[in-house]
Amino acid sequence: MQGTILAVFAAICWGIAPIAAKMALRSVSPVIGMGVRSAIAAGMVSVWLFTTGSYRQAGTLGGRSLVWLTVEALLATVVGDAAYFYALKHGQAGQVSLIMAASPLVTLTVATMLLGEPISLAKWLGATLIIGGLFLITF
Repeated sequence: MQGTILAVFAAICWGIAPIAAKMALRSVSPVIGMGVRSAIAAGMVSVWLFTTGSYRQAGTLGGRSLVWLTVEALLATVVGDAAYFYALKHGQAGQVSLIMAASPLVTLTVATMLLGEPISLAKWLGATLIIGGLFLITF
């Protein structure tokens, strides 16, 4: 139950955040917006790590984990967020968010290829519905 409540809360936050970003991007470039947002987030997470003492666990990261976290940071926070901020600047927030909601299709495909995760009939059906929905909103 707690996981579901937190997931709903995250969805609400992620649903409102593009509106705030779109409003900020009215007066700044996507790169400035992304940089300032990332700096603010890094500061907040740093305070969180230090006030909880969690920063001590950073020393337990192995080299392999560090490489994968670097790949994740590059793809999600640098390249992905740059594309997202440029899309918000030049597109409609609702449409951009709906297209971004297709990211689980990429995750599903790559998880199957690289991690060997199975794809059930329900996952295939869900993926098909997402693709159909994307087709409807883009044309």
